Amino acid sequence: MSNRGGEILGYELKDDSVYFILKESEIMNFIDLKNTDFFETAHAPNFHEDSSYFHKAKDIKIKKVNVLGAFNDYSLTDELIFNGDYWVIPKAKNHIQPVGGDFLFIINERYAVTLPFFFGKNIHTPRFTNPHNWDFSLLRMYLVWQLYILDSEYEMAYQLKDDSIQFIFDPNIYALVNDGYGIQENYHPDMIDYVEVAGSFNAWSQYFKMNKVGDKYYKSLALKDVNTWGEFKFIINGRVWVNPPFYASNKLGHFTGTREYNFTYKIPNIDNIQGYTIQGNEIVFSWHLNDSDLLTFWERTYSNRFEIKNMYLYASFLETPGQKVLMEDLGDRHYEIRFPLSEIPKNKQIQFNYHANGMLLLTPPYYASNVVQTDIWDDNQWVNFEFSL
Repeated sequence: MSNRGGEILGYELKDDSVYFILKESEIMNFIDLKNTDFFETAHAPNFHEDSSYFHKAKDIKIKKVNVLGAFNDYSLTDELIFNGDYWVIPKAKNHIQPVGGDFLFIINERYAVTLPFFFGKNIHTPRFTNPHNWDFSLLRMYLVWQLYILDSEYEMAYQLKDDSIQFIFDPNIYALVNDGYGIQENYHPDMIDYVEVAGSFNAWSQYFKMNKVGDKYYKSLALKDVNTWGEFKFIINGRVWVNPPFYASNKLGHFTGTREYNFTYKIPNIDNIQGYTIQGNEIVFSWHLNDSDLLTFWERTYSNRFEIKNMYLYASFLETPGQKVLMEDLGDRHYEIRFPLSEIPKNKQIQFNYHANGMLLLTPPYYASNVVQTDIWDDNQWVNFEFSL
């Protein structure tokens, strides 16, 4: 599964510290923030005329560099030091809260830095146009934010207790929510009247009201009433569907090309292997596409909405373009492909999935136990099948 770029730009993790680093050679251009509201509302800075904001990197002399982001409330409090090759500031990991967030380099307390979009896999470009008053001349105007993650295994929003699963909503984690148009806006905990949770465990057919205990909200369901794995999401005041923080490792993208996610949960110690079988000295990848199977291209929907012409296997051991290969059509939307076991790497976790028409990605069924999240920096955060020989 692909990322936008191959490098993490703007920071490095070393031991117990995170180093925010700006290399002048990586700067593409600057955006002038002088006549905007950026320093008051960083995620809705009220830009007007796009042509007046852009400046070439060579036209601005760098005298001072600050980094602002989720960890310092988007303030100009952290100044980088120039060491001769790049600008840098170290910060202790245990002083960085939240454990993931967005950040941006500011030059001379006025210009936002644009780093190379296609080379950084931690690049984020939310729109800042007012969704209720679209100005299409601004749709191509973006601030290029970077994202940081201190713990790539950080699962959140649920825990397993005895014979139940407990969903947990902590308002302090969701200081920024996505309103569905790509705009991030502040949502203060005092504005919350009630919180509900919904999910794939009942086909999203019922919202369960959560109980407030202290500052957090809780709802427990019996494990026997949920699937082996699944998706869920929180709803505030009956209308705001809360987007999981990108640094949560347990999330699944439901739109391609955006950072729109559902949370995922997984019940351990269940053995229900799907997607492949071992037959003699062969491994057989086989899938019978049902009308209720979920496929994703731009958005995720049921397979009966598509005309299926073929099926490709994606597998991380394949060396073909895109790590895909065309499967045999057995009729009645049943597809298969076989490989000698000798061609499969041993003692290695292999991810695989099925791509209808070469591009419609299958969401593994919720009863499957052999599922795994893709890399946390993957743009779309899919769930794949996995196996190991």
